[in-house]
Amino acid sequence: MRHKSVSAIIEIIAGSAALLIGGLIYVLYRANTLVYSLFSDDFCGIEAARTNAVKLPDFIVYSLPGGLWSLAYILLIDGVFIDTSFRFRLGLALIIPAIGVASELLQGLDVLPGVFEMADLWCYAVPYLLYFLFVVLKNR
Repeated sequence: MRHKSVSAIIEIIAGSAALLIGGLIYVLYRANTLVYSLFSDDFCGIEAARTNAVKLPDFIVYSLPGGLWSLAYILLIDGVFIDTSFRFRLGLALIIPAIGVASELLQGLDVLPGVFEMADLWCYAVPYLLYFLFVVLKNR
């Protein structure tokens, strides 16, 4: 039982870190149309941080945050529901990556607004594919 609780804590910490990093990239590098800008011109000094931020490749700015959020969701679900069956965790962990992949595909078909990006598709899908392989191999 101790092994499971340590694993759950590690997954929750790693998931929280992925969520935080993805959020920071998004807030510091994306367009100034975020909710925080509705409240103030410089909410919590974010505008000053944005001005001084190091230039990052477009992949990191536009695709990686979605992948990090997908990873965060998967890790948090697995950590919180660690005592449930692996099939239940696999199904529950699929929800956000599946929504991300579906929305990206629908953008490619012009059903949803936005620009289809293969990198976004991979960033949503790869964390789940790796998780799936890990869970299946671990539970054989």
